[in-house]
Amino acid sequence: MINYSFSTVFMTVITSTILIGIIALCFCSEKVMCSIGNKLIAVLFLFTAARLLFPIELPFSRNIIFPEPLSFLVCLIRHALYDLRGIPVSFWTVAALVWAGGIVYKLINMIIYRISFHKHIKRYGIELTDAEPYYSLLRKYNPDGPKVRVISVPGLDTPSQSCIFDCKILFPGCLDIPEEAVPYIICHELHHFRHRDCLYKLGMHILRILYWWNPLCIYLENKLDLALELRVDQQMTKEDTQLKVAYFSALADLKTHLIANRKKAPKGPSYLLTPRAFRANGDLSKRALITFHHKGTSLPLCILLASAAAIIYLCSYRFTFEPRYVLPPYRLGTPEVTSGLHAVPLPDGTYNIYLGDNLCEHVDSLEYYGDVPVEYK
Repeated sequence: MINYSFSTVFMTVITSTILIGIIALCFCSEKVMCSIGNKLIAVLFLFTAARLLFPIELPFSRNIIFPEPLSFLVCLIRHALYDLRGIPVSFWTVAALVWAGGIVYKLINMIIYRISFHKHIKRYGIELTDAEPYYSLLRKYNPDGPKVRVISVPGLDTPSQSCIFDCKILFPGCLDIPEEAVPYIICHELHHFRHRDCLYKLGMHILRILYWWNPLCIYLENKLDLALELRVDQQMTKEDTQLKVAYFSALADLKTHLIANRKKAPKGPSYLLTPRAFRANGDLSKRALITFHHKGTSLPLCILLASAAAIIYLCSYRFTFEPRYVLPPYRLGTPEVTSGLHAVPLPDGTYNIYLGDNLCEHVDSLEYYGDVPVEYK
């Protein structure tokens, strides 16, 4: 039986924190970043995202019981404070409602942002696709790829990309981009489109909305941006040292130019500011250092990290930390904790624990539930 409970959420938070910690260690050291490559980083992101998306307990999971002090704390969080028309209300119930409300609020904000952003592009954007040098550059770097448009957008503070299917390369309006940087921008953004990076970023942003209270998801989203930029940097420059120098020199000049002329541009709506893009550009020195020192991946290190992530991921579903819901030292004669508690056996030999008609937990045995009555259905 697949279950969702406080324990499964707790296990998800622990596992994702460990996996994000592994990713953080990879980004903290340029030497490690150069040794593992982007494919392994993508695998680590995949494990983390999959664990966050599925905070459940599977039929083959086994329970590891918390020590009694921690179990007592969990019991207090799960203990019904009062009954609302047959629905027990606890601290966990309130937290779950706040969590759900935050998801709805942030999801509405994202939808409003995207609608406003595309309305602004449609209303004020200037089509540059058929103008030079953009037309020639698109023909050169994207002869057989999906149709890509180039649009100048007033209020935008850095070159960017938009949409997954209707591909657009966005240039800041009213800011003269250095001519030598234009080919690199076009080629750079085309690489993002070929790999559907917009889709990955959207998926990560939705994951961040689902876990809006977890600051580690914000960290993960920022690091995903950096990982995607590094992949494009390495694909564009390959092993050509002169090309690397020219490429990063052009990006550095572009960054300096945009910062210097930012105040000259007309004020755009707040949703046109792209702080994550500037943070990715702010890591330009790190991107350059990693790209210049990239000498191939270390197979033993990749196998070690991938194996560790896979073991952590699988073990998080194999074992689930569970509180001991009936604690003899803390009964204190509280009828809400003990009254109505009963177990229902299942065909596979496990049990569902009910408080009244509400399912509390799924367990492998009744070892930690004392003399709880068993009801056969």
